[in-house]
Amino acid sequence: MSKPTEIHRRMVALLQAHPEGLTSGEIRAKLGIEASEQAQLDRRRRDLYVWYEIGKENRDGEWRYRFISERATPRHAGPVPAPLRAQIKLAAHGRCQICGKTVEKHGAVLVVDHKVPQDWGGTNEPSNLWAICEECNSEKKHYFSAQDAEFMRAVMSHKSVHVRIGEALKKMGSVPASLLSLVAGQSDWMKRARELRYLGWNFETVNRRLPSGRVEATYKLLQFQEWPEDPTGDIRRYEVERASRNTRR
Repeated sequence: MSKPTEIHRRMVALLQAHPEGLTSGEIRAKLGIEASEQAQLDRRRRDLYVWYEIGKENRDGEWRYRFISERATPRHAGPVPAPLRAQIKLAAHGRCQICGKTVEKHGAVLVVDHKVPQDWGGTNEPSNLWAICEECNSEKKHYFSAQDAEFMRAVMSHKSVHVRIGEALKKMGSVPASLLSLVAGQSDWMKRARELRYLGWNFETVNRRLPSGRVEATYKLLQFQEWPEDPTGDIRRYEVERASRNTRR
């Protein structure tokens, strides 16, 4: 979709008229749409992130959506095109890219999913897509849906990988390794997390068992400090000075 359709424009106008926010059910009811069409309407609501900044907040167990602003440049999102889905699945070689289960050996059914959810600013770029099994996809969606999308979009907007990791830890207290990996956006994210200790931060890792039986490490924040003006720069300078001291010994 290059432009918002009539239903998209109606939803935006409705959200603008209710700055306190509306639930999905309230949006449907105010638009006069049948309850049987809720799932389809929810898909159209998710499309809004392409053209608009939409806030999302959990109040008393219900997600409420509110209009923030129109995007200066539309974000490349929406449904993943079929040719791209086929490309991502082919690159996975029949193996879930989270748990490693295979189509051949375990009968896994692979689906193409966004690493960084679209609600958090994720796009349809190939680097943000992977093929994962239905079980991992269900676990991931259940976990991510419980997070504050507006906050996570703010976290993902930071250029510093250290700040992205640190802000996620501050907000959540305990963060699964898989989520920190996505927040960091780097394969060596564990080293970046350890480097926070140079700034006076401290955390521990504990293991948690997922519903699937798989065990995943969770990072639990113990101590943090206020951010200096250039966190990543300070860490790099510390490393250079430490290497220089070690050389002189």
